[in-house]
Amino acid sequence: MILSIVGPSGAGKTTLTNYMLEKHDIAMPHHVTTRLPRKDDKKDFYRHISLNDFLEWERLKLFLISSHDTERGYGVLKSDCEQSFLKNDTILINSSYKDIYQLKKSLIEVRLVVLTFKDIEKGIWSRIYNDNRNHNIDDISYRIRSALEDHEKYFNDVSDFASAVIYTDEVNKKDTLEIAESSFGFDPLLRKRVK
Repeated sequence: MILSIVGPSGAGKTTLTNYMLEKHDIAMPHHVTTRLPRKDDKKDFYRHISLNDFLEWERLKLFLISSHDTERGYGVLKSDCEQSFLKNDTILINSSYKDIYQLKKSLIEVRLVVLTFKDIEKGIWSRIYNDNRNHNIDDISYRIRSALEDHEKYFNDVSDFASAVIYTDEVNKKDTLEIAESSFGFDPLLRKRVK
């Protein structure tokens, strides 16, 4: 099974990811990005490559999921997923709204949880800027612009496919984690997946 978390910057994807990996026996493949490393990147989460390499790997169809614009690319390699599946029958992937169409085509069962904001611009601004997450104004503006574009283009399709859509600016952290955990098919009390 593939568990996937999507949503705009600051909505709680990293918090939920860390929680799921800590509480459950789940494997997580490396994620690939073309952006520069940041101080708040989790060790060994990203494989940083050039945009040219990313585009070549896309051309060679090496990614399970991938998306890019003119500035940045993000993806997860098939080979990294295969390695993670050797460790566990459930893997966790953080993906973008655009990647959902690729995940839906997968022959593997996918459960998706969307973390988002009722007010995307305010949510991203307050979570990233006010929490001192080491992002400059240009980076925050890029994230807001990208999130608003993705929401407009993809949100309806993504929410139809999702097990849950959680507005983290309206639901507290504890409830967010429990809703997501249950939506992924885990019993929060037993700390295991309910088949």
